[in-house]
Amino acid sequence: MKHTRTSQNLSVLIITILLGGLVALAILLEKPTCRVQGMVLNKGGLPVTKALVTTGYGEQSKKAYTDESGYFVFDSLPVGKHRFYVKAKGYQAHYYNKNYKISEGETFELPIAKLKELPAALYASFWNRTRTLDEKTFISVDGAKVKEIHFSLYQVNLIDYLKNGNKIEDITNSKIQTSTLQNPYFKKIKGWKENIPEKDIPEFEKKIAIPAKEKGVYIIHIEAASTDRKKVFSDFEYFNLSDLGFVLKRSPKQWYFYASTFRQMSPANGAEIHLFDSNRKHYPFKADKQGLAVQPLANFSARGENLPVAVLSYQGSYAFMRIGSEYEYDEGSNNKNAVFTYTERPLYRPGQTVYFKGIIRNENNDGSYQLPESDSAEIEITNQRGDMIYQNTLSMNSYGAFWGQIDLDPEAELGYYEIKTEYDDKTHNAYFDVDEYRKPEFKLEIEPGRARYFSGEKVTFNINAQYYFGAPVEAELEYSVYETNDYSTEATEEWEVAYPYYGGYSGGYGQFLQEGKLKTDANGKARIELDIPKAKQNRRISLRVTAKDASDRSVMREGEAILAAGDFYFRTQQESFLATPEKPFPLFIRTRDYQGKGVSRDFKVKVQRETWNARKEKHDYKTEKTFQ
Repeated sequence: MKHTRTSQNLSVLIITILLGGLVALAILLEKPTCRVQGMVLNKGGLPVTKALVTTGYGEQSKKAYTDESGYFVFDSLPVGKHRFYVKAKGYQAHYYNKNYKISEGETFELPIAKLKELPAALYASFWNRTRTLDEKTFISVDGAKVKEIHFSLYQVNLIDYLKNGNKIEDITNSKIQTSTLQNPYFKKIKGWKENIPEKDIPEFEKKIAIPAKEKGVYIIHIEAASTDRKKVFSDFEYFNLSDLGFVLKRSPKQWYFYASTFRQMSPANGAEIHLFDSNRKHYPFKADKQGLAVQPLANFSARGENLPVAVLSYQGSYAFMRIGSEYEYDEGSNNKNAVFTYTERPLYRPGQTVYFKGIIRNENNDGSYQLPESDSAEIEITNQRGDMIYQNTLSMNSYGAFWGQIDLDPEAELGYYEIKTEYDDKTHNAYFDVDEYRKPEFKLEIEPGRARYFSGEKVTFNINAQYYFGAPVEAELEYSVYETNDYSTEATEEWEVAYPYYGGYSGGYGQFLQEGKLKTDANGKARIELDIPKAKQNRRISLRVTAKDASDRSVMREGEAILAAGDFYFRTQQESFLATPEKPFPLFIRTRDYQGKGVSRDFKVKVQRETWNARKEKHDYKTEKTFQ
């Protein structure tokens, strides 16, 4: 009995020692931490609520939000150096200007962050300015302190516009004047107003559908005023609803054109082609039945006040091309100039210094270069709104180079900036961006329910939004769905050897199918089920999702799934692309399932002759033979 009690006491002692060792080990392995706290106020000294305070990068980043008093706290930050960044809706980002070294167990009080409100602003832009009638057309607007935006949509008769001496650059560079819209070659289609929700007025981002229903070139006039009525915004943007394309080449004496419709891939029979030179002299002519046209250069002038332009007009659609430096030539001169202007990096923040440099050479007709004859160049820099912020005449050194710098205002406009170099009566452009760095606050993952679906099945995608510090994001989601033909296979090595030239590229976003909105749940999860129309070919379904969290920060991601027409695929191969009459033409057909195994299937083979019908402007097909 005594022996048993001793054994029990010994066991308890061993367990106690082991538990104590584990506790000591856990304490030893625990990373030392510190506490950081602070306050975020606006310039008037009032607290800023729901401001996001960040330190660290990527998966190592830590985040905190301010409460109703503007107070925030990090309870368990790893010790070491930290730099903090603050962003709140309606305010400019605030960066603490140094790294703070914080020790273990220390409670560190950050200096009060005082945020500047975003100035009233309005920006408009297109993702793609050329679209077909089948595609929905949207314009993106973003800004701050604007309550309502007015839109006016105009259709342009582009030929009449240019015939009256106007510049194509005024359309493409958003320099149309309001008075110009009163001319008869502008037709007003519609005017409407979009209201900004009250909660988004301090800072907003919105996508607006445009009600254009016919082919043509359009101008959309965007107008708004700041909430205090001290600023008025006016912008002109253009877009083109068209299915036309053309190729333009030139020799020393002639222009060569090929015009086609890129949806039907057929020649644009009788398409009207209009050339306007720098002096706005008009050269009209037509393409033949094959969409081809040849035009002598004659006295075509590429030097003058305006940029030459070529315009194609066909069945209500337009396509146009500005004829730039690659087509310029000097009458009576043996050379043309080449200017290369650049900045030391492509992106700047407000308040930073932009350093730029340019190199100028005269290019001879034989392709050689020589130093420029002039010793100076005129430089202008304009911001996103076209306001000039720098103008100077810079001297070139003996190597034909010039350089300069400009200090950006701490509250500089965000967006694209243009550097214009004026030399030898010509303008050459370079660009850089000004933007506030906004790194993603959370990650967005999109996974298809399966890698492959079959035609007729619902296609599902699972969405997961998580902050980098591990918490779920209850995000608002906007999604768009596209489809393209898919030519990829999960082929075996044997198949790849037999068909080494074959690739799986399907190309671009493809055809728009649908769009929608939803929200993630409390776990940051969402699920989308899509009904996709049946088709006879394999397709790649692309889902593009933009997620926005409570602080209005957004992240965009894409996911894909394959929608197969059936449970197998097949490929054909011929020994030659040229057939000889009265001789056999071998055609090989191989069928595989999606694991790469051969399968037996019945086939119907149809041999057709293809000819182009110029009168009907389409291809005709005649079946020569059919067999099983």
